[in-house]
Amino acid sequence: MISNRIYILTLVSILGLTACKGGGSGRDGSEVVAEVYDRELTLSMMMDDLEGKLSGDDSAQVVEDYIRGWARSEILFAQAQDVLSEDEKNKDELLDQYYRDLIVHSLRQKWLSQHLDLNVSPEDIESYYQEHKSDFELKENIVKLVFFKLPKTMSNINSLWYKFNLGKKEDLDEITYQAAQNGGNFHRDEDVWLSFNDILKEIPITTYNQEGYLSNNKVISVSDSEYIYFVRILDFRVKDNISPLEREQERIERIILNKRKSQLMKQLEDQIVEEAYSTDKVSIH
Repeated sequence: MISNRIYILTLVSILGLTACKGGGSGRDGSEVVAEVYDRELTLSMMMDDLEGKLSGDDSAQVVEDYIRGWARSEILFAQAQDVLSEDEKNKDELLDQYYRDLIVHSLRQKWLSQHLDLNVSPEDIESYYQEHKSDFELKENIVKLVFFKLPKTMSNINSLWYKFNLGKKEDLDEITYQAAQNGGNFHRDEDVWLSFNDILKEIPITTYNQEGYLSNNKVISVSDSEYIYFVRILDFRVKDNISPLEREQERIERIILNKRKSQLMKQLEDQIVEEAYSTDKVSIH
């Protein structure tokens, strides 16, 4: 702690922001680093706020930004105190409501941690999907595919294309290795649905009719000035159709949990309110 204090003071001195009051002590007994009107920024305050944030060459800049940020905040607060009327400065009601909201929020979070069932079964997801299919209409075309991006200068590019067409796992493993070793790229997760628009940003496929292209092309080779791309389209869905269940599982799980949260909160709140009425804790005149 002592070394950290010396380190921060050294940075402050280097920055030319040395302590006000000739390096004296503030009300908390720590060195004063800056002062705005009657408000003091002390070394102790800085150490608490900057703990773990000072490392490397930018430490001096972090300290300077912190001090100037603190001063700016204090100047604006002092101006508000001078300019605003007493009624405008009176925020007791807002603070009270904010406190009440925070306390009730904490109570709800405690309830959720104690009572919320976080287990969403595949059956729950399937049931929700079947009942709300219209909510999962595709806004764009999606695909499942495998692709490799390889430098055109590779001497064995024709051999790799032949092996790609065979589609054997050991052949795809070899092409994967070649792509990784030669600055290329690849995608081999056959279970993931991807936006076809995103694929077109990565692979130089030119088409003005995505649906027709996907329907009529399965194994593709395209190139640009530097790379050649091997593409195998495994499956696709076109926009305005229903998105596949496996693509929506995580989204459906979040929806189900959010619904459970809302229902649980209402149930618990209603229970507490009813209990208060039934035990004469409430008197309405």
